[in-house]
Amino acid sequence: MHAYEEKVIKTLQLIRGVIPLEVKQTFSTDEMFREALRSGMVKNGDLVVITAGVPVNVTGTTNQIRVHVI
Repeated sequence: MHAYEEKVIKTLQLIRGVIPLEVKQTFSTDEMFREALRSGMVKNGDLVVITAGVPVNVTGTTNQIRVHVI
């Protein structure tokens, strides 16, 4: 994990109701949702927000937010 990623995770932990989850490198937001499910931290009915960027896995390209009810 890079220092800036750790800072983002620590900052998000301060927000009530937010549980940040870092997933391994993925190539699509669909894979990110699958990784979140595999983590055991989310269950049916949970609201999940994923921030990502295109192109995927390129620092500084975050340009989408995907909100999904599991």
